[in-house]
Amino acid sequence: MRTKPPTTRTGKTTKYQLGACSVYVTVNGSPPLEIFCKADEGWQGWADVLAELTSVALQSGTEPETLARHLRHHRMEPEGGPGQPASIPDAIGRAIEAAGK
Repeated sequence: MRTKPPTTRTGKTTKYQLGACSVYVTVNGSPPLEIFCKADEGWQGWADVLAELTSVALQSGTEPETLARHLRHHRMEPEGGPGQPASIPDAIGRAIEAAGK
């Protein structure tokens, strides 16, 4: 059964820099139930699909920690430098982890 987020949401947005690409990840809810991801041109479609799938998984009962673990540490373009996420999936995983703390 899918849990729909409430009409009014509270969230946290984090900016990450992946090379020349700025990525903003918003995590709504406590525990997280909804993810939004805004990326620079050329990466937005990929970011939208990944954020939507992650949101559906959260709303369907997948534990945030499980999703974060599976999203973290994947290296692919656009790739961040030292101290930054390795990819858009890694950025989403980091944001989910941070929301759970």
